[in-house]
Amino acid sequence: MGEVETDRFAIRIAGVTVGIRPHYQMIRDLCRKYMTKDPEDLEVSVSREEILQEQMQSDKEALREKRSVCRFDAGYLETLAIYRKIAENLIDREIFLFHGSAIAYKGSGVLFTAVSGTGKSTHAALWKEAFPGDVLYVNDDKPLIRFDGDVPYVCGTPWNGKHFRGDPVEVPLRAVCFLKRGTENRMSRIEKRDAWPGMLQQSYRPASQERFVRLMELLDKMADHTDLFTLCCRPDREAAMLAKKTIFGEE
Repeated sequence: MGEVETDRFAIRIAGVTVGIRPHYQMIRDLCRKYMTKDPEDLEVSVSREEILQEQMQSDKEALREKRSVCRFDAGYLETLAIYRKIAENLIDREIFLFHGSAIAYKGSGVLFTAVSGTGKSTHAALWKEAFPGDVLYVNDDKPLIRFDGDVPYVCGTPWNGKHFRGDPVEVPLRAVCFLKRGTENRMSRIEKRDAWPGMLQQSYRPASQERFVRLMELLDKMADHTDLFTLCCRPDREAAMLAKKTIFGEE
């Protein structure tokens, strides 16, 4: 990827305008749908050392999870480093990154979350196939959560997964579903105390102690104003039908 260090641009995500000064073209291409000329609320950039640290972080995760180590292009690593820095700064604005696949059903957000490989994207795609006129992809990988008063909103970002499913939209978050693979489809509501481990695991945890405490407060607030469920399911249409009925009371 050719370097474009002076080719600065800004994006609008979760109601915040972020100025970005990149080294590489890839992040500019990634963020194209989110670009804006609005006045900037904050600016981020990363050093080449921070870009290299993303590769080191990837190597550590692969070794911990007993996967093969992959070598990534510097342009791609910069996109990760930039989003990491954005996520760190947005905590100060009561906005946090939550790993999952988010959709909007008739204007209400549903967020499916689980460890990698469980089937988040697959289940979101089942909703899109089963209810095509009523479902919109918000973000298939790394949405942001912001608040309007006590109401959590799930927000699209350019970092939306390998399938690039998502748009620059935000909708009130109605439900968070913790997915598990199963041989039959079962869904049930859970209490906040039972959802805490999954919520914390799937959130981006900031480096500073002060920001981590703020994240805990925001997760608690989200849980208080969102329906929480576990969904043990097969990857089939019936699972999507069950989830829709359970969340929205619709047949």
